[in-house]
Order: sequence, then structure tokens, then C-alpha cells
Amino acid sequence: MYFLSALFLFTHASLGLAFPSKFSRQSASQNVENQPITIPLNSCTPDLQDAIHSGPIVVQGKTFKVLFDTGSQYLVLPGEGCSAQDGCFRSTKYNSIGMTRVSNKPFTLEYIAGPVETYQYMDTLKIGKLAMADTEVYSGVNATGFRVLGNSGIDGILGLSTQRSFEKSKSFIERLFPTHRLPSNEFCFALNTCRESKRNPSELTLGGRNISKYIGNMITLPLVDNHKGKWTVPLNSITVGNTTTSIDSYALIDTGAYESITSKAVLAPIVEVLGALPFLMLISGTSNVTGYAFPCRRAFSIHLPPISLDLASQPIFIPPSHFIKYVLTVRNVMRFNMSLPLTIMDDLYNPQGQDWCMLSFIAQEAQAGLSPNTLGIELLRNWYACFSEDVRGRRAVMLGRKIRPG
Repeated sequence: MYFLSALFLFTHASLGLAFPSKFSRQSASQNVENQPITIPLNSCTPDLQDAIHSGPIVVQGKTFKVLFDTGSQYLVLPGEGCSAQDGCFRSTKYNSIGMTRVSNKPFTLEYIAGPVETYQYMDTLKIGKLAMADTEVYSGVNATGFRVLGNSGIDGILGLSTQRSFEKSKSFIERLFPTHRLPSNEFCFALNTCRESKRNPSELTLGGRNISKYIGNMITLPLVDNHKGKWTVPLNSITVGNTTTSIDSYALIDTGAYESITSKAVLAPIVEVLGALPFLMLISGTSNVTGYAFPCRRAFSIHLPPISLDLASQPIFIPPSHFIKYVLTVRNVMRFNMSLPLTIMDDLYNPQGQDWCMLSFIAQEAQAGLSPNTLGIELLRNWYACFSEDVRGRRAVMLGRKIRPG
């Protein structure tokens, strides 16, 4: 997966309301036992505001706040024995006492921030009014990869992908959809900023879509066939102003991606326009991760062209306002192990120094088994996104122009 891509790049181990009103379903012939389930999402996460959108699930009667992540496929929760020293800062823990362990061998999930060592159990997951028995729970016992969450208020991750690294295990989505307990085999996200969500809350809808959240017809992006299970779509080119870079590749649409990922060559036109300076992100478990910083005033003093993505021959735009991830501070530089040029560090420590902003894209060269491009929150802030198992017989990501809060 690419989970919180700048924070948690997934590597090897690589997660009711009535019709017809505002909800629509994809197939009227399906045997409907339940209505769509809407889960409110919190977009005002401490430290990572606007970057993480979390919601509640219940396991063993305990409510866990999790990231719903289309870039991974596991339900990962902190175990009882995982302390803050081990990377588990939250007090809500998964109790495995009396539960059947699937394997006595630990299973390690690798993230960009480090590994998470887990044991696998089977338990009942409740999400909204839906209870799913025999759900795999990966209980973390040593979670270096969770450290970066810090004060975010997030307990764990629920992966919404289906790509598996071993055949016998099934993800939450793989277990849910064949039960036909929902009106349609799709789930949809409306992800707003913290400010927007006060009037128009972010949400996840399972088994349908909220037609009050978008306008016009949805754009269908068929998945890349050779990446079965992953929400990857064709990425043909990126255009910045009058400069088009042909890519002829594919991109993972990832609700857990804090920053979008591509190559240095693709980012070159954006970097040039902003006059951005590169820096290394020294993160355990990976290499050659490059971030970009630029004087914040440049984002407001020059005309920035939008980015146009050619996804499956459909032009998808990212507005200039989404180029900025956040204003750099000494705190987040230390937290995310950024190796910044001295000129920037001098400004950060000097109260009179100019403000520096971080570009919302990072560069990383392609690695075996991973998507070379990841499109995350920057894309999804502008679009209502549905992830469907059956669009005219094919899996697809569908995008609708999001209705902005009035």
C-alpha cells in the first residue's frame, strides 16, 4: 500500500440511509438486506489536520479510531502489550486474550516510517450497524511504523484494498462484498478540509453513494488489469501550465496518502515554477525520498498553473491551492526526519526568517511491486470518489465533482 505516503509508504506485506433520496445504488437487481452505511470522518486530526480522515470501528466492544485506507488491505490495531515506547501512543488497545491466533509466527508489515510487528487473530468487526464475524485483526506488538502518528488521535488502520500477499487470507472488503448485505459493492468518500467539514462533514459510505455530495455525472476510471485488487488506474501524462510530461504508467488512488508520490522528472516543471529546493526525508525502511520546500510567499505572489492529470484519457485537475502541504516548522522537520538545506533551517530558527512551505508532492523512484505513482488527498479534496467492484462488469474508481460547502 501507500498509506500516508509521505509517512507510511506500504512495501512488502503489502485495509443507513433509505433509498432513493440522496443515496443511489448501482444494481437494482441485487438482493438488498441492509441500507448503505455512512461513517462520519474526522478531518480535524491534531498535528495532521486535513491530512488524515479517521472514523470509528468497534472490536470487542471498544471503539477504535482508524484511517480508512484504499492503499492497504489489513486491519491493524495496537495490541495490549504495545507501549508508547514500542510506538503505540494511544490507550485503546486490542485484547487478544482468549482469541485464536492464526499463526504463532509474527507477521511484519513494512511502512515508510518503519515496521509494525503483528500477530494475526480472527474477531468480529462492527462498523456502523454492520457486524462482520471472522475478520482478520493484526495486533501490533512493536509498532515503529506508528510512531509518526504521535498525537494524531489515530488508533489503527482499516485497509480497503483487496490485493493480498498470500492466498488464504481475505481482507475486510473481500469478506464483505460477497455477503450481499449492502445494496451495492462499492464504497465512497467525501473528504473535506477541517474548515469545510464544520459545515459539510467528511464521510465514508459503504454500499452506495451520497448523491448530495457531488454534481453532474461521475467519471469512470477502469482499473489497471495487471494490478488486481489494487485501486490503480492508467496515468498517461501530467500537464503543468503548457508543459506536458508523458508517463504512460499507472497511479494508485489512495485515501491514506498524505502526499502524492511520483518521480523527480514528473515534478520538475512544478519545482521550476515554484523555485522549490529539494531535501531528503530520512525515513526508515526506504530510500531516495525527496521532498521540496519553497518560500510560502511565492505561492501567493506568482500565478501558479493548475496540474492536469490524464487518468484513463480523462483530464483531472488539481488546483494550485493544493500544491501546499503545510508551513514548515522545527517541530515537523524533526518529527518527519527532514534533512533541510541550512538556508531553510536558519529561517526556521529565526523569528524574523521567511516562512517555507512543503510541496504536496514528494519524489521517489519506482520500487519492485509498488505503484510508481500515488495520488492522495490533494486529488480527493476536489472529487467525490467511489471505489466500485462492478461498473459494467469491471472494477473502477469513479470521480464526481464535489459540491463545495456554501
